[in-house]
Amino acid sequence: MTDVLVVGGGLAGLMAVIEASAAGASALLLEKREIMGGSAVVTPGLIAFAGTDEQREAGVEDGVDKLRKSLLSAGKGYCNTDLVDAYCSEQLTLYRWLKDGGLEFGPPHGGSNQSVPRSHAVDTEKLVNFLVGEAERVHATIEQSTRVERLLVKGDRVVGALVKDTSGQRE
Repeated sequence: MTDVLVVGGGLAGLMAVIEASAAGASALLLEKREIMGGSAVVTPGLIAFAGTDEQREAGVEDGVDKLRKSLLSAGKGYCNTDLVDAYCSEQLTLYRWLKDGGLEFGPPHGGSNQSVPRSHAVDTEKLVNFLVGEAERVHATIEQSTRVERLLVKGDRVVGALVKDTSGQRE
């Protein structure tokens, strides 16, 4: 039995299982592949942060209001403003947590619809390894090579999942 089931071991899934476990829930992450990281492991590893050490060193003045405006502009009206606001208010805390965890960010550069340089490059392999380590530290359970075929729903609650491992075993 688990309190929180997370499907997918990308950055969002890893953060979700970390936060759930850190809050005291029993959390299980199921990843269909043998490796963690989802699409992040094949991207250039750019994260938009505002108000960073790297921006100050480069003489870039930035802040939450500018970041929010840029994100909403990039979304062209399709953004969930509550999620944009949540990211904007917590992004610097995330940045500091990652830096305190030993991750290094490159100098900021411009990106799509950004009013100032704020894309920070990070080694995605190191980022994923750090997040997996944090998940282990908070006692989250991660099962790789386990494909979720469908969620089992009773009423308005997810009560389980039909999964298949690499041997074809279902549970």
